[in-house]
Amino acid sequence: MWIEPASWLDFLERDALAWQSFDVLDDLAMAVEALPVIGAGATLLEPLLERGAALLEANLAAAPPGNGTLQWGWVENRPALRMLAHLAWRAAADMDRGAPPERFVALAERYPADFCGPTLNRILALVRLGRRAEALGALRAAARRHRVAVEMLLAEAPRRPKPDPGFGVVMGGKEEAWDYRAAQRALWERDGALDWLRAAWNEVRKAHRPYTGKP
Repeated sequence: MWIEPASWLDFLERDALAWQSFDVLDDLAMAVEALPVIGAGATLLEPLLERGAALLEANLAAAPPGNGTLQWGWVENRPALRMLAHLAWRAAADMDRGAPPERFVALAERYPADFCGPTLNRILALVRLGRRAEALGALRAAARRHRVAVEMLLAEAPRRPKPDPGFGVVMGGKEEAWDYRAAQRALWERDGALDWLRAAWNEVRKAHRPYTGKP
């Protein structure tokens, strides 16, 4: 699309309603991400993502009671949900570059039942912000749902698991845990965060250990 941009740029200039379309915003965001231009994200991508997120919030607010959620399983929902995914990944990238992670904490708090990535990265962000009591509380809350991911993250040399059967990745499964470790362990290794997680997880596991009647 960047080889022959005139036609779609003219269309966007003529038709203001195109900027109300999640399909259009999603395509533009992915096109900007494909640009090999330094700084394109900050100057071009951020406004698109912010508009997409604002449009999504407006649509959800206007939805009838009980219809204010979007499921990823419906293909029609994915352009809108990808706006949030873009924002989440950019927030994680900002944290990776050492930027203040308050924005990531706020975003992750909105999706407490999501995959392990947002949940564990929120814990990491709290650790790096020095809010370790909150981080420990979040780890306790995530202990049952994301136990496999935490233990995979802490393992020194785990073996790559077999892919989950069927379509997609099972939440709470080994493949999800492996993917998270591969993407984020280097970030946890900074600033003593992984050491904190190891000590905190030992404490959390003791609290969740089933009673056997033995001392």
